[in-house]
Parts: sequence; C-alpha cells; structure tokens
Amino acid sequence: MLQSEEPRDIAQDILFEAREAHGSARKKLIEDALNLYPNSPDGYYLLAEEESDIDKRLGLLNKALHVGEKDLGEAFFKENKGHFWGIVETRPYMRAKRMYAITLEVNGMWEEAKNEFLDALELNPNDNQGNRYHLLVLLTKIGDYSTAKKLISQYDEGTAIFMFSKALIQYEEKGITKQSVKALKEADAANPFVVDYLRMNKKLPNESPEYVGVGDENEAIAYAEEAIHLWADAGEFLRMV
Repeated sequence: MLQSEEPRDIAQDILFEAREAHGSARKKLIEDALNLYPNSPDGYYLLAEEESDIDKRLGLLNKALHVGEKDLGEAFFKENKGHFWGIVETRPYMRAKRMYAITLEVNGMWEEAKNEFLDALELNPNDNQGNRYHLLVLLTKIGDYSTAKKLISQYDEGTAIFMFSKALIQYEEKGITKQSVKALKEADAANPFVVDYLRMNKKLPNESPEYVGVGDENEAIAYAEEAIHLWADAGEFLRMV
C-alpha cells in the first residue's frame, strides 16, 4: 500500500507516533508535524494534553479548533454537518472540540462549554464520543432543564445518566409528584445500584471503573461520580424507591 505524500497525511502520521512518545521526543515530533502542516488540530491537541495551566490549555485548544476549521474549510462544514466523525479527517477537529468543551467546564465557563457540546452534537448527532453524557450533567447542573429535556427526548436511551437525569429534572421542576416518583422508579429498575451510591449507603471506590455496561454496578459508580452533587438536596425524593 502506497503511503500518501500529502503534507497533511505525513504530519498526521508523525502525530500518531507522537502519541506513543514521551518528554522531549514527543515535543519534537509535534513540532515537526506542525512545521510540516501548520493546520493540524491534533498538533495543538497534543500540546494541550501536556499543558497544566488551564488558560494556556484553552488557548491551545482554541488554536486547534481555528486551524481545524481552516483545514476542513467552510464548504466542508456546510456539506458534511451531521456526519462528522464518520469522516476520518474530521476526527482531529472533533477530538479538540470535546477537550475544549470539557476544559471550559472545568474552568467554570459553563455556558461556553454547553455551546461547544451542542455544536459537537450538531456536527455529529451519532455522538461516537459520548458528548451527550457530559452535556446532560452540565445542563442539569446549570438548571437548563428545557435543553436537557430536549436532549433526553432526542436520544431516548435507558442508560443510568439519562434515566436518573430525567427523574431529577422532574423533581427539581415539580417536586415529589406521581410523575417524578414514577420516573425515579423506572430509573431504579434500569439500574438498581445507583440509589445506594447517591444516598451514600455505599462508598465510591478510589478509582473509576475501566469498563462500564448498561445496568451494571460500574455504570452506577460512573454516574454517581459525575452527578452525586446534583442530588445533595434530593434525599427525601430518593427515599421514594
């Protein structure tokens, strides 16, 4: 199989090598790739991974998105919106976008993070990256229940994060009602391990689970790690199951 001689493809191969490298060798490979093809989102993404200063990391990720948009082009975005990630050349941009959104959230820039996640889902509704899970917890945290309910309706899935978020939002909006209790019981039936962690009857492990299924205890742990703080004032509601 012939290797591509396009600078973009050669740079990407160098960056794949950089992922496996460490220290100065990693930095040198990233620099080589960016010198060869400056519009490489993965180059700035990898630099951001190494950056501990949040503001500098945000700057690098912003740069990654800027060069990614330049690399793909405006016409490409218009033509392929809704099919990103399935097109391989979009993945560096989408990786940077996800990391940018998460970093914005960590930095307390919640509205900006929300908009980045929403944009990512417009580009790729299939959501191979799982952006909807981060977004749903964020929307619940900031009280944007209208957008959260649209997201729940759009994906309509039986995962713990969606089922328990639906119940929590109903409780936050209307209190303990037949509807909210029904939603909570349906969530509990989907994953009976969650409530014990939310009520702190069981202690969360020191390490996050490596593999998460649907309806298993690892899923309960993963959800509680993300969302237990959202249930702090819902103790009476949790006793309904």
